[in-house]
Amino acid sequence: MELYLTKGFSRNDYINLAHSMGVFLFDDLLAIVSLRYQRIHILQIRDSGSLVDLRAIGEFCREDDELFLNSSAQAPFKC
Repeated sequence: MELYLTKGFSRNDYINLAHSMGVFLFDDLLAIVSLRYQRIHILQIRDSGSLVDLRAIGEFCREDDELFLNSSAQAPFKC
């Protein structure tokens, strides 16, 4: 399975497969723990067998976290 072709995966990534610690399956959801980039990739397995990248949880848990942190950093400092 060539997961590195999808967004967020690369050939240099590390996934711990010992004792199934790096890959989790629940219904049609597949979670893969990336050790190198410290992310959890959540993929959906379609009936056709294709994988859909739903979200990646890493340094930002929600989609707007990066926007919030950047806007807070640009706000003027008040004493």
